[in-house]
Amino acid sequence: MKIIKNPEEIKLQPKPKIWKFKDLEGQRFGKLYAVGYIGRLLNGNTYWLLHCDCGNYIRASVRSLNSGTRTSCGCASRSQQRQSQISKTKIS
Repeated sequence: MKIIKNPEEIKLQPKPKIWKFKDLEGQRFGKLYAVGYIGRLLNGNTYWLLHCDCGNYIRASVRSLNSGTRTSCGCASRSQQRQSQISKTKIS
């Protein structure tokens, strides 16, 4: 997942006024907090700008958020990898 270094450069779109639109702004998905609506891309997925508890910003699709496949910017898996490497070196 690409981490967005400067979220001010991301142009947020106005939220659609159609009845099927699900407004995620302000909702939490694991360590992620929905900040703003990015828009619908060519693949048909709707994307949101999200702020992670660690301070990073990412973009993610509604589908990945609702399914639970995206719950952090990747910091959780990186910290888990570090922990397993530390425990392996302690065992050796």
